Amino acid sequence: MNVLIFFSQWRDIFMDPIKKICDFCGKENGIVGLYFFDHSEKKLVKNKIHDIKNIIIEKTNLINEYCCIISLGGDGTLLDTLPLSLQYNLPVYGINFGKLGFLTWGKPEHIEDYLIKIKNKEYKISKRGTIEINIKEHTLLFHNALNEITIKQYKEQNLISIDLFINDAFVCSYWADGLIIATPTGSTAYSLSCGGPIIEPTSENFVITPIAPHNLNSRPLVIRDDTELKLEVKYPDIPILLTADANYHIIKMGQEIILKKSKKYFPLIEFEDNSFYKVLREKLMWGQDSRR
Repeated sequence: MNVLIFFSQWRDIFMDPIKKICDFCGKENGIVGLYFFDHSEKKLVKNKIHDIKNIIIEKTNLINEYCCIISLGGDGTLLDTLPLSLQYNLPVYGINFGKLGFLTWGKPEHIEDYLIKIKNKEYKISKRGTIEINIKEHTLLFHNALNEITIKQYKEQNLISIDLFINDAFVCSYWADGLIIATPTGSTAYSLSCGGPIIEPTSENFVITPIAPHNLNSRPLVIRDDTELKLEVKYPDIPILLTADANYHIIKMGQEIILKKSKKYFPLIEFEDNSFYKVLREKLMWGQDSRR
């Protein structure tokens, strides 16, 4: 049983779960790979793990086969696994070292229990929809987004005007600080903080949520995800920030942004006690009386 551990930045509190994962995989005649973005930390990480057996630091292109990715960190770290997961078709489970942990359900002290369930295939895969991005006159490669796409001001604090088309039919012009196109998974993230609805994560929808709209009649819109969305910033002629989860790019007024549901799903590991509604109760305090 080979497991790939993913983290964005090294933290000493990762040592205990890494050792536990290595001990477990060693007993199963497997290896553990470490994958992280910040290559400047490679020497530091090597020094930290030099006494641990059956562990390697993976390369950008994986040299071994793995059964899954274990993400160490918060929800942002789990989002960063998306390109790797989609490229190698690896399911992901998150161990929460962050704050809210809406997608990272695991607790570090229960890591052995999770590994036993993964070994015995006592889990299901929650197929989370992702958004594919194409921008005319833009040559940079854009990753898919698991949570949301946002368009907003870059530096200047201007209202921006964004035209929205759905399947080439004009919907409206938004005057706002920005616009969010969220997946059901992302409906509990930025969109929720801007007044968007919560959507069950396997629903086949997009949520269009304006950010601080100038027109108070502008409300979030839920649409089917088998549609194609076209967005175009009409005003002002300044650099505009486009984000895909934690990735960002600068675009110009007039560039057409085409969004549609990707054919690739993000495979999130769910155990029996990882109910979405349980997460709502525990993370968003649904049904709890704060007066007690």
